[in-house]
Amino acid sequence: MKRILLLLLLFNLPGILAAQIENPPNQEEEETASWAKMGGGGGFIPIYFVPSLKDINTDLAQVGMPDFGSRGMIMYGGGGFAYVNLVRNMRIGGMGAGGSIDLTSTAKGIKRESTVGVGLGGLTVEYVVPVHPKVDLAFGATIGGGKLSLRLARHDDATKNWDQDLNELNDAAVSHDIIKEYGAPFFFVRPTACVEVHLYSWLGLRLGGGYYVSAPGSWSSNGFDAAGLPSSFKAKGLSLEAGLFIGSFFDNP
Repeated sequence: MKRILLLLLLFNLPGILAAQIENPPNQEEEETASWAKMGGGGGFIPIYFVPSLKDINTDLAQVGMPDFGSRGMIMYGGGGFAYVNLVRNMRIGGMGAGGSIDLTSTAKGIKRESTVGVGLGGLTVEYVVPVHPKVDLAFGATIGGGKLSLRLARHDDATKNWDQDLNELNDAAVSHDIIKEYGAPFFFVRPTACVEVHLYSWLGLRLGGGYYVSAPGSWSSNGFDAAGLPSSFKAKGLSLEAGLFIGSFFDNP
């Protein structure tokens, strides 16, 4: 019996070895498990942002100034990233953007203007999950700082006169033109979730959103401390983004 088993093993050995050479066990799975995204990219990032303006709107409406309602602003900017793979498919980068909402109304010869603006920048950290050869999901956060500003203006809707302006500056005449400007720095954290599509190996499309959580600093106006602005007036709220990036967007295995 032992001789028969030995003969059968020897007879089939060439076939067993050939099969092992042609189909190594779990080779494809091992290659996929060890694969990691590399390279980086950068590009244009417009962001639609709706800041917290409810109490500011109430105050502006009470004095006849244009209020912002539920409007959002489009912030234009850019950013970039590079895969560092401290954790597989982890990347680090940076971004910056800025924008404003500008409103104007004219009634009874008086022109009124309200402008709220935001400028910000920060460090981005993201973890990328490939879900398709040409599609990734990116989850992360941006941490940084910026400035929130408010400009209010009231003017006589008429041609201005240099001599009259000088008299107003010399306290010889009462000015009907009023400009008030306020600003405050802030620190923010923005959790994000995005979908990225590989259009080409060098071009990617990014669509996603996030939520700005901010901690404001002290308000100032023309170099002086300012008090009394609503505490709810913050660079805080929902944001959506879309952008085109140039870089390495190779297909996933």
